[in-house]
Amino acid sequence: MSNITVVRPEKDNIEIILSDWAGVILGGCRGSSTINLIDLKGSAANRLQVEKDIANADLILYFGHGENHKIGSPKALLDNANIGHCANKILISIACNTANNIGQKAIHSGVKSFIGFDDILAIYLGKPSIFGAVFEQALLPLLTGNSNVSKTRDAAISLFKSIEHLYMNSGANDPNAALIWMSAHINWRGIQAYGDLDARV
Repeated sequence: MSNITVVRPEKDNIEIILSDWAGVILGGCRGSSTINLIDLKGSAANRLQVEKDIANADLILYFGHGENHKIGSPKALLDNANIGHCANKILISIACNTANNIGQKAIHSGVKSFIGFDDILAIYLGKPSIFGAVFEQALLPLLTGNSNVSKTRDAAISLFKSIEHLYMNSGANDPNAALIWMSAHINWRGIQAYGDLDARV
């Protein structure tokens, strides 16, 4: 049985979009007899509750705002002071800039593996969410024990590259084509993974 804690604060419209992406992924996990899910959504995604509920997690999945030195913004949920709570776990941060200082600090503090972004996370608001689908396809195999960190990173990069290529070529007639391919380009270039890249849940 793997224990997965999902953190999605929903503090503003951007975080609500990210939470929707997380919800689709959770839908793919629910009903599995091999996964125990804890979903910290909205006000439940506070620092004290996060510290409590990641204690027994094998994997922590965060969807929200981030900065170089913290996961969570403006209030930090994880930072240099408590990132050690994630030791021996896989930590995935779908947030801006968290693969910089805090992502590397996480590995130095004993986190098994980290996936995040070292630049902004560009969000396309169109429906259906083609960017949300990237994370669904890339992350579900890891969450269900059928992939590792390296393959998860590579899948996300490949999927964003495919979107970039599509909207620069056959999808170029879409009125939002330039926004979509440039956002996808930013995202695949920003994805980073640190630590044990062979780690599985």
